[in-house]
Amino acid sequence: GPAADWSDSYASGQAIIYGKMVITNGHVDIDGVTGDLNSGHGIKVNSSAQPSGTDGIKIYPGTSYVTLAHIEIQGPGHLLTVDNVQSAIYLNSTTNVTDLNFSYIYIHDMPTDGIVIGHPNGRVVIEHSYFWRMGALTGHPHGQPIHITDGGGSGIDIRYNTIVDVVGSSFVAMTNNPVDVYSDIRVYGNVLWSTVRNGTGDGNYFFSPGFVALMTGATTRNILVYNNTFYNIWNVNVNLQGNASGNEIRNNIYVNSEHQFLNYGVTSSNNFYYLPSGSNIPSSSEAGRVNGTRSPFV
Repeated sequence: GPAADWSDSYASGQAIIYGKMVITNGHVDIDGVTGDLNSGHGIKVNSSAQPSGTDGIKIYPGTSYVTLAHIEIQGPGHLLTVDNVQSAIYLNSTTNVTDLNFSYIYIHDMPTDGIVIGHPNGRVVIEHSYFWRMGALTGHPHGQPIHITDGGGSGIDIRYNTIVDVVGSSFVAMTNNPVDVYSDIRVYGNVLWSTVRNGTGDGNYFFSPGFVALMTGATTRNILVYNNTFYNIWNVNVNLQGNASGNEIRNNIYVNSEHQFLNYGVTSSNNFYYLPSGSNIPSSSEAGRVNGTRSPFV
């Protein structure tokens, strides 16, 4: 039982870490127990006062078997006019990492990336998390919620997340080397919206070159984008230029969103469109396409 001087009030409220958290070894499970969407998280990492180059949670390269859950991570702000390179969760490994589970994470006010992973190689899950107000106006302006970098990646599920007001290259960005291979990545059940799209100042929210995008001419295989919902998003295309096969966009809902660029490296079918705009709206001949006559939202 508890010690005589224990009080249940000691376990109430939010545990706040001011600065950063560093994870040096694998087989770690850090869970704040409570919290969903953008409130109630049991643990908070407040990195808002940290200098450029300091990440909220730094995981050492090569570290596998890490679970993070029910954690809020606050950065120094978004749409900054000063250069500040800071990510929420950073694992830029140069060797394969596996068995990573990030769930019920609330990331906000981050000037660059949300979750950065290098060499993810199986059983990687990012789910039920909330990304809000990411990206800057100068320096490193793009704030990808999820950035897969260094050496390709495979066996990744990105599901049931909420993404609001992002200045990003992409929701899921894949970068680095033309010889890399990205395969078996499933992006499904996510909800994305912008309060103002492609405006100025506090409304400068967009994706470019796309919602899911490959930044180099690498190889992509079996990247599946299913059952996502987009509202008021600028540039909702999927851009997988390079050696692409088996990639698919299916059963997504696009409402009041702009198709500024073409889809590349994917087949598209059975999607719902309501009030689409832009110079590259998907073809009316898309298999199973549904043209909405009213908004599906109540």
